[in-house]
Amino acid sequence: MNSDVNAINEYAVESLCIEIMNYCDEIGNIFDKIDYEISDLKECLSGASLSTIENSYQLIRKDYNTIKQNINNYAEDYACLIRVFKTNSNSLAALYENYIKEFNSKKNKLE
Repeated sequence: MNSDVNAINEYAVESLCIEIMNYCDEIGNIFDKIDYEISDLKECLSGASLSTIENSYQLIRKDYNTIKQNINNYAEDYACLIRVFKTNSNSLAALYENYIKEFNSKKNKLE
């Protein structure tokens, strides 16, 4: 039995993984732009307005790495899906092959 054949579109899932990782890079670039804009803003604003914006920014800023890691985890989960599916489909194929062999052997003994 051909163990290279399975029921998922491996190419599409791998492409999705790459796409997700690219999005993560893009989000990193957006975070860098936000950091730059906030540092520029400090030169233009002061007082309560600056404090309000800075406090909101700091709440988001502390989660940058978590956000990026969560997105990367999606890509890793899809890659894991491919590995697990291959392993399981190969195991099932081997079980099926063994079943057919045993069935045919018993059938031949009965004839």
